[in-house]
Amino acid sequence: MNVNPVAPAGGQAFHPDAVYRVNGDTDGDHRADVAFGFVFSPPEDGRQTVTVHRAEGDQAREYEAAGRTLFTDAPVSLGTEARVAESGPYTFFAGLRG
Repeated sequence: MNVNPVAPAGGQAFHPDAVYRVNGDTDGDHRADVAFGFVFSPPEDGRQTVTVHRAEGDQAREYEAAGRTLFTDAPVSLGTEARVAESGPYTFFAGLRG
């Protein structure tokens, strides 16, 4: 998901007041059945973290991040090194890339 196509010139980090989401419709009714929500911390000293949630059913249609927390304070890659987090069967990466 590309959320800031002009980065890093137009922004150095993810917005801490936003909830970024990826919705999945698994039954063709045009409503989210599963959703991943991403909430970023305010950037500080060139660092930022993210908390990732996975919601199903009615929770997948909520505006706020909901459901089970998969990652808490996972590092965000704002530099040249990709910082990948793993938790159970999930692998996650967020960061600036060219």
